[in-house]
Amino acid sequence: MRDGFMVAFPATMFASIAMIIQNFPQTFRFDGLLPQAVLDFLNNFFGTVGNATMNVSSVFVVFGIAYTLGKKLKCNPLYAGAIALASFFMLLPFQVVKDVTYMPLPKLGAQGMFVGILTAFIATEIFAFLENKDITIKMPEQIPQGIANSFTSILPGAVTLMVFNIIRYIFTFTKWGNAFDCLFTILQRPLTNLGSSLPATIIAVILAQLLWWFGVHGQAVVNSVMDPIWNTLALENYAAYSAGALIPHIVCSTFMGIFPLIGGNGMTLGIILVALIIARSVRLKSTMKMVVAPAFFNISEPVTF
Repeated sequence: MRDGFMVAFPATMFASIAMIIQNFPQTFRFDGLLPQAVLDFLNNFFGTVGNATMNVSSVFVVFGIAYTLGKKLKCNPLYAGAIALASFFMLLPFQVVKDVTYMPLPKLGAQGMFVGILTAFIATEIFAFLENKDITIKMPEQIPQGIANSFTSILPGAVTLMVFNIIRYIFTFTKWGNAFDCLFTILQRPLTNLGSSLPATIIAVILAQLLWWFGVHGQAVVNSVMDPIWNTLALENYAAYSAGALIPHIVCSTFMGIFPLIGGNGMTLGIILVALIIARSVRLKSTMKMVVAPAFFNISEPVTF
């Protein structure tokens, strides 16, 4: 799941930079000093970046998780990612207005994150199980490998998509109408509310430090549970900021990266800088010189271990 989220990182990083540039005049109160043509240009030039990146981040996550899991399960990872993505779209409640079919953009972002994660795992497990059991269409050896691989994935992919089509159809008989609204109501909303609370944040940070004390990578363990929640909260903040509304959450992935993790897990940059400045121990100063560079990039493993 961690590697799957990293697939979305380049696009979301670009969106973050674009958003800063787009809103630079308003942030620094230059909007009244700059010509309206400049403000219009920034909005027009960067206005669609969010829709193509942040607001469809669940799409990147679905493909990334499925691709990574497919490699681990020793099936064709590329086709596993494509089938998982198609399964995700299968569950989408498409909207038809005046004979035009629309894809609900909010459900491709924060609102669809949990559905995307579950879909990626379930679809890839089904696909890999069938492919590894050799329930496939066999092609003669003379057929090029690329074409043969496509035919090999037909049956596993068809079964996986049929399963999700059945799931989609079952949800049409529920009060929610679709899987997205169901999970957002009964699972994602309560979890995000928990993840944005101060007690939950303190418990998560303390638990990470405690695991480090036992020699376990605490941040990797805790983040495997909390990252989807914090990332969803960050996306909701982005959506609110883009709409000109108040930011709803203090705690999110951005907050966690800036405050509890300055220099890495446990704000280790502070102790490194203090030790470099005032420590009398030659051993301690020498150690801190080696670990200060990674700490500026939030890598705390050297100093922690």
